[in-house]
Amino acid sequence: MGKKLLLVTSFGTTYEDTCEKNIAAVEEHLARSFSDFEVRRAFTSGIVIRTLAERGVFVDDVPAALKRAANDGFAEVVIAPTHLLYGKEYEKIHRQTAESQPAFESTILIAKPLIANTDDMQTLIRMLSDAFPVTDKVAVAMMGHGSKHHVNPIYAALQTAFRLIGRDDIFVGTAETWPGIAEIVMQLKERSYEKVMLTPLMLVAGDHATIDEASDEDESWKTILQNEGYEVEVVMRGLGEYLPTRELYAAHVKEVLSR
Repeated sequence: MGKKLLLVTSFGTTYEDTCEKNIAAVEEHLARSFSDFEVRRAFTSGIVIRTLAERGVFVDDVPAALKRAANDGFAEVVIAPTHLLYGKEYEKIHRQTAESQPAFESTILIAKPLIANTDDMQTLIRMLSDAFPVTDKVAVAMMGHGSKHHVNPIYAALQTAFRLIGRDDIFVGTAETWPGIAEIVMQLKERSYEKVMLTPLMLVAGDHATIDEASDEDESWKTILQNEGYEVEVVMRGLGEYLPTRELYAAHVKEVLSR
């Protein structure tokens, strides 16, 4: 049998601590789950890759990682994206993989993103519901990334999914687009909450979580909520720190291998 590669592909982060707690944790879980594969890392964000390179930390993008894999003689390649959704970064992986495919005899397989269907969504919301138990007069606000991609409405769907399991105290918004903090504040005012717990709805607790959500800057979610009179507690924990998240990524790899 030829050499087999599992290329764990993330957007990336310049924050070393959250990279270890989340991205590395996912990679290590997949390495244990698929011990007959060599696990390597790739990032899709050019900005993150360039910033890390300036610090002397070098991470391949997908084309470079696949070129290296071809040169190293891997006969089988599976890409495990850690991206949350079927968004533009996930689509970029598919485009770049198609361009690199001629260098390989066997088809490069690409696993699904974290939230690929309603079953995945239910796994995620139950995990987060368990992590943030119902507490009197306390709401939970979760920040996703958000984009203009057509998949963006999934964030509103996630909040609806929380409602369907009885969690009307959990609110979902995005850093980049609708729904945002304004929509969350509007809903909070309809209830008698005194405290809001903030947490990222992203694989890593990186730039958006640190600056846009939890900093003391005027336009951060934390500051906006404090100015509205709420006590704010920040739980700086990326989704990769939760075991069910890592198990879901592994399930997606197992699924693509079974095709």
